[in-house]
Formats: sequence, structure tokens, C-alpha cells
Amino acid sequence: SAAQATNLTYCVSTKFGSDYTAVKNAMANGAGQWEGASSRINFVHIATQDGSCTTRNRNVVFSVEPTTTTQYIARAFFPSTAKRSRNVLVSTNQLFNAGSWSPSNILAHELGHALGFRHEHTRPEAGTCFEDNNWRPLTPYDSSSIMHYPQCNGSSDDLSMTEADREGIRSVYGS
Repeated sequence: SAAQATNLTYCVSTKFGSDYTAVKNAMANGAGQWEGASSRINFVHIATQDGSCTTRNRNVVFSVEPTTTTQYIARAFFPSTAKRSRNVLVSTNQLFNAGSWSPSNILAHELGHALGFRHEHTRPEAGTCFEDNNWRPLTPYDSSSIMHYPQCNGSSDDLSMTEADREGIRSVYGS
């Protein structure tokens, strides 16, 4: 809904075990990057739902759950995704061993998808890692974008948010 689009409630699964607090903090810090860029964005951790944190939990917009895959560090969803698939899956082994990519920046990248942003490297200017034509430019191409994989001709080595990312979020959600 329109209200949910700017007030995104989530839970963090207690199944993260000993990594629960670190994932919870990385989510809060990642969310804070987008919230700092647009005062209209508000990610709200509903800690009372953490014990039943799955996509079936109707008390939150999305869940943050562990995965054991080695195919990705984390993956998220787009706003149009059905509730049954609206989660952020996190491979903690990879999240906390991603070199210069901080857990907070990785999760901020994933939350960018939850806000509706595509990978910057799907643009022709990147010259590689093309995904599809299902995107529209909000700002000029930004090889340092938090949404641009460094390994796809990106120029950031730490997956940090740029001023162009902040401009992009404000262009969609307001200041």
C-alpha cells in the first residue's frame, strides 16, 4: 500500500542464532542510509515478530531470514513482489566475510531493491553484467552507486552510498 511503501516494517529471524544481533544491527545501519537520504523512508524493525519471522508473518511487510546458499551474500525483493516471497535472505558466513564490503552496505544495497531500485550495472554505460531493459534512469550513470557491483566495472570497492543514490531516492520518494 502507499502507507507501507514509506513505512516498511520488518522482522529479523531469531534463527540467525549467535549472528542475530550483528544482522539486526547491520539491517538498522543499512536502513539508516536510505532513511538519511529521504525523510519519507522509514524502515521499522518489529522485534516482537522476530520469533516468528517468515514470509507468512502478516504483522510485517517483509522478513529477514538466514540462508545457507553460497550463490549470493544476500538477496531481496522488489515492491511488486507477492507477500509469500517478500524477504531478505542473508548468508551470514558470506555477509561477515565480504572483504571491503561492510555488512551494513550489503544490506543497504538489498534494501535498495526493496525500495524498487535495480542494479546500476544493467545500464549500457557499465559495458558488462547486463540484466534486462526493465529499468529507467533517475540520475546520470553512477559507476560508484551502492546499486552497482564493483565486479561489473563499478568504481567503488566498498559498495557505499553516493550522492547520486541519494538524489535517486529523493526523486522517487521525496526529500
